[in-house]
Amino acid sequence: MITRLWAMIGLLIMLAVLPVTYLQVRMSRESIELLFDLVKNIPLEKTLELNLRHIKEIAKIDEENESAYRETFKYTAIAKRELEDFHLLKEGISDDLQNQSLRNAILILILSLLASLLLSFMIVKAFKNILSQKSKAIKDLEQLASLERWQHAARVLMHELKSPITPIKIVATDIEAKYTTLEPKEFGEYLSISQNLVRDQLDRQLHLIQKFAKFGTLPDVATTLCNIPELLKNFASYYFSDLENNANLEIDLSEIDDLSIYLDKKLMNDLLYNLLKNAIEANPNTKINARISPYVEKGYFYLRVENDGQKIPDDIEEHIFEPYVSGGSKPKDAFCMGLGLSICRKIALDHSGDLRLVDNQEGKVAFECFIPIRKS
Repeated sequence: MITRLWAMIGLLIMLAVLPVTYLQVRMSRESIELLFDLVKNIPLEKTLELNLRHIKEIAKIDEENESAYRETFKYTAIAKRELEDFHLLKEGISDDLQNQSLRNAILILILSLLASLLLSFMIVKAFKNILSQKSKAIKDLEQLASLERWQHAARVLMHELKSPITPIKIVATDIEAKYTTLEPKEFGEYLSISQNLVRDQLDRQLHLIQKFAKFGTLPDVATTLCNIPELLKNFASYYFSDLENNANLEIDLSEIDDLSIYLDKKLMNDLLYNLLKNAIEANPNTKINARISPYVEKGYFYLRVENDGQKIPDDIEEHIFEPYVSGGSKPKDAFCMGLGLSICRKIALDHSGDLRLVDNQEGKVAFECFIPIRKS
């Protein structure tokens, strides 16, 4: 991350600085060339050449001042040579300017890279600080949400475990009085009724404990190569048999032909069973129509499970996969504890996938489970 950010910032600085440096060098070169062109346009060389000829001719005529003319000739010749050196100087200045520009460009490049590196470290450090603060805030919120869910779970469990105690306590405290006041035949009938009541309440508690234990002790995923059409047909024949009085099931295999992938057959059957059982519990007075549609997209295997039941309430939809959240008509019933969808999502997550609610409207509620297709 630092390397990429460094490269980007360095490139931006170079794109901003190098053009300015280039324009400065270009303007300096043009200024020097303009100066030399002005000097070049002045006919100094021709004038000096003409003066040399005139001095020679005058020296022949005025022999008495020949030494003075010789001295003048000497200085004029020197001036001519310096003028010739002036043109060489132009080339030297141009070369020096080019070399200096190259050195400046290299220096600017090095300074830009150092500045961009320092800036990159500062940005990354600031970004990490922000992420750390955000992560801490998210973790605090998650812990708070988890605590609230467990508090809710504790309240539900306390209610469910407490509810059967009241009738059992009544029977336990009343049985002695009934024994002394009732005739043996009447007491036998009372005892039979009390026995059935206690058994029902104990079965209710046992079911609650078993369901809670199942949520906490789901087995590890053991994947095997599974033929999807065969899996779904077996599910419809065996797993769905005890639900068929409350729902009609359609298996739509139009999107796949003969697909085989690695997954845990037992857990996938549990996922489908819980999704359909949850839909039946949410529509207790209606025989729903359900459809399971498998398909493949972008390397993932999808199982779409939809029904024509009632819409999941808006206040529940956001928390539908949390434990002890139920959309059923009897949320306080031990047989409708809101663990089904939590178990379903855990199964999907254990397959490195997920479960999501993709459609929620009156007459059409759909869940999709998606897992990556693996070769082994």
